[in-house]
Amino acid sequence: MKKPITLIFILLLFISAKAQENETYPQLIDEKEDYYTNYSYEDYKSQYHQEYTFYYKRATTKDSKSQINNLQDRLLPWEIIDKYNPKYFFNQIINSIRVEDFGDDKLNISMVYDLSTEQLKEFKQTRGIVNKEKLLDLLHVNIISTDIINTTTNKQIELDKSWTSFCCNLLPNDTPTKERFIYYTYIKNKNTNFKNLSGTITVQLELPTAYIVKEITKNDIGKTIEIAENQKIKLIEFVDNKIHFEILNKEKLKSEIKFTNVSSNVKSIYMPKYLYHFFRLNPKIKHLEFEKEYQKLLDIKEENLEENIVYVYTLKGRPEKFYLLNKKTVLKKEIVLKIN
Repeated sequence: MKKPITLIFILLLFISAKAQENETYPQLIDEKEDYYTNYSYEDYKSQYHQEYTFYYKRATTKDSKSQINNLQDRLLPWEIIDKYNPKYFFNQIINSIRVEDFGDDKLNISMVYDLSTEQLKEFKQTRGIVNKEKLLDLLHVNIISTDIINTTTNKQIELDKSWTSFCCNLLPNDTPTKERFIYYTYIKNKNTNFKNLSGTITVQLELPTAYIVKEITKNDIGKTIEIAENQKIKLIEFVDNKIHFEILNKEKLKSEIKFTNVSSNVKSIYMPKYLYHFFRLNPKIKHLEFEKEYQKLLDIKEENLEENIVYVYTLKGRPEKFYLLNKKTVLKKEIVLKIN
């Protein structure tokens, strides 16, 4: 009896998938997201509270009043590349990168580059510089390996695995012409004197010089759209502060996403299509009812069943378009930094 049952199950899944493809979902509920006031104490204690608030509610609601005050025009990555000179900047980074001692049990990698003409003018007028989009934002610093010892104890130095960036110091202080970017981590061996350290840090630097860009607007709702990396998406929702789309080849999104006319506070989630489908077809379920139905869904769904993935973005503001972008050409350099 196993083969007929398996065949029936596969057939039902196929029918369900076809139903999802042709489904017209109910409109998103207009509701402001408020994690702290929309739920009772009993809700917080419930088993699937996170799934309800951060997945179900975000997949079924929108906020037509979402807006951002004092929105500033921001350059997009390919516009930064067009405006500045990535090759010149990258060479400055390569020629200036070094390990420096700033104390406090930190290990610091610093990079120095010229201020732009705009920054020099701004400092002359205001005696300060507001950090805006620049090539530094596109620079990727990857720590490949470290091999450092304390020469007084001959013991290996351990570093914290997480590195933090700090931007930026102006050089020199009075009449700056350069900025110094710092990439640092903490030394686990406390009270270590930098002068007693010896060894190397291997770093890989990457800077894109061109992008493949796909612009998507509200006119693309319902369409299948080809994007880079041999992926296709289907735009499901693009309304007010919400964007939903499905990746059609059972993979996660391989592109970077950028929005216009929104704040930088972007909330994103993704989920298998069968969950999204269930959420959207049942947009007004209360907390307790959701728990029961959600558990049933988990019980009957095969764990290894391959599904398309749906992405849901919650934005502050209401964009008119968004972009999916992938690096087309990249400057790369691996450097071994010596300590003392």
